[in-house]
Amino acid sequence: MASFGEFPVDWTEVRLLIRQITDVFRRLDVIDQAATARLHTAGRDGSLSERARVWYDQPLTPGQDAGADEPDPMWPEVLQWAMRPFLIRTAEVLTRRVDLQLWGRGHCPVCAAEPEFGAITSTGAHILLCGRCHTRWPFERGCPFCSHHDTADLRTFATADRVYRVTRCGKCDRYLKLLDTQAAGRALLPFFDPVATLPLDAAMMQG
Repeated sequence: MASFGEFPVDWTEVRLLIRQITDVFRRLDVIDQAATARLHTAGRDGSLSERARVWYDQPLTPGQDAGADEPDPMWPEVLQWAMRPFLIRTAEVLTRRVDLQLWGRGHCPVCAAEPEFGAITSTGAHILLCGRCHTRWPFERGCPFCSHHDTADLRTFATADRVYRVTRCGKCDRYLKLLDTQAAGRALLPFFDPVATLPLDAAMMQG
């Protein structure tokens, strides 16, 4: 796995991306003007690289409080989008050197983050997608979050067109969204599918 500092980062570009991403969130009314100002300030702060190190070494699980030391609750989300281009480039290099077929764990082999999405191939195999660096790796059926592999404790829901599925673990109550590549007639699109299925997140949180 790549430790923080082992991959190149252009901090000038990261600062620009933080500002641009923050502005997009503001235009979409995801954040208010006060949060926008806090995030802009955090992006200009001299401690940005250290904040990024903390974020990288201690990734948050969904719904987990970002902590009192963070400039804003949206900070981890903004920073993840800003750092993603550099992590993706690193992952592309590292995954050419190793065989991920034997990894089989529920967290990313490159950056140790949790999966953001998954896919079911035409053969029925399950693939996980890292939420930070977009590395993909095979995973046996089960819960990647708590390593519970008893499929009897997994509840699966599907959209009407069968393109997307959601698997919820009865043990840890976490869920994973997946694309059925055969029903979709295409491969997983890491920048599209997680966003296109946001209504599924809302439904799972209400249910």
